[in-house]
Amino acid sequence: MKRITFIVALLVMMALTADAKLIMVRVKQILDEATAIRMVRIYGYKDSVMLYGYLNSKDTLTVDCKRKEDAEYYWKFMTEHKHMAPGCLAGKWPEAQEKVLMVLKQGKVKLFAKVKGDDYRFWDPNCVFGANSVFEFPKEPPFKPLLGCDNMIVGTGAWVCSDGCLVTAAALKER
Repeated sequence: MKRITFIVALLVMMALTADAKLIMVRVKQILDEATAIRMVRIYGYKDSVMLYGYLNSKDTLTVDCKRKEDAEYYWKFMTEHKHMAPGCLAGKWPEAQEKVLMVLKQGKVKLFAKVKGDDYRFWDPNCVFGANSVFEFPKEPPFKPLLGCDNMIVGTGAWVCSDGCLVTAAALKER
């Protein structure tokens, strides 16, 4: 019976992902093309908008976060069923009062990063861990893989990992 249940579940998952498109999160390209890279404090969320401000400012700014609701449901499901790897941030939006580096392109959030030692630990709040997004970044400084990153494409000049990467903080300039 367990075997039949497993096979049915596998078939359902394959059917649901048959039209899924793999999204390559090209970190270097995103950072190069970003219109803003700034350290911000998250004030909170209202409807489908994230409220935030620059650390040196009292102004409240807003950015769209429509995918946050889907991400929260996914996160709750994955953590309840213990499918989420510890420390995984894929699809996660920062908590209120959290300080993060935010990468914007044309007014849309592309990446977030937290300070981790001398590095920034980047992740994509718009992706689903293990489902549709993988990070691609050069196998050269200032880029580094996360601990446990299984390089999925061997023989290339790039790392390909599922949950983000590290970038040396000193190599990144806010703009």
